[in-house]
Amino acid sequence: MPVTVVALVTSLSGWGLPAALERFGVRRARAVWTGTAGAVPAVSFLPVLGDGMDGGTRISLALLHLAVAAVLIPGLRGRSPRVGAAAAGG
Repeated sequence: MPVTVVALVTSLSGWGLPAALERFGVRRARAVWTGTAGAVPAVSFLPVLGDGMDGGTRISLALLHLAVAAVLIPGLRGRSPRVGAAAAGG
């Protein structure tokens, strides 16, 4: 259950970040999103490096993180919610 919740929160954040960047007028919002999308999985591997896990748990956790990143990054790249769509009525 916690794995599903974290994956859902991550995916919603990845989906909403481009809209927030565009709304606040950040130049190169796509490049910022791509950099963030690469940094988040890298940071998510920090617990794998810690103590208190056996080898099988480390491998399982690493593969789980890679699987989520492999689905979310290509799936969300370039798909931001249309910022002006609600205001424009469409």
